[in-house]
Amino acid sequence: MRVCWFFLVPLAACAPPAATNQAILIATTPPFATCTVSREGQVIAQAEATPQSVVVQRDKHDLSVRCTKPGYQPAEAPDKSGVNPLAVAQAIGGGLFVAISNSAQGTDNAYTTDLQLNLPAVQK
Repeated sequence: MRVCWFFLVPLAACAPPAATNQAILIATTPPFATCTVSREGQVIAQAEATPQSVVVQRDKHDLSVRCTKPGYQPAEAPDKSGVNPLAVAQAIGGGLFVAISNSAQGTDNAYTTDLQLNLPAVQK
């Protein structure tokens, strides 16, 4: 068993770094809505016509996704910043230095990769 641990720890520490950016697929019902992605009140990405992927930088702060389409009520959904499993594995294998490095770069965070928002029709 010691032989396995001896080889696994260096391999985990030498794994490629976790990405600082992440793609999020935004889909709506009905399709072809326009969506904005915000973090701390600042728009950081926009989907012109759903379904569409946007790329955001990983961060410890949550995202807010707001979608609009003429004839439909707007819809908004949070996307909570969670823990990136790859960064956790690297921290276990690489120790404190890797954990600090991942945290400083924001790569220890991750968002939901697929968001689905429903826009109710405007009642006339």
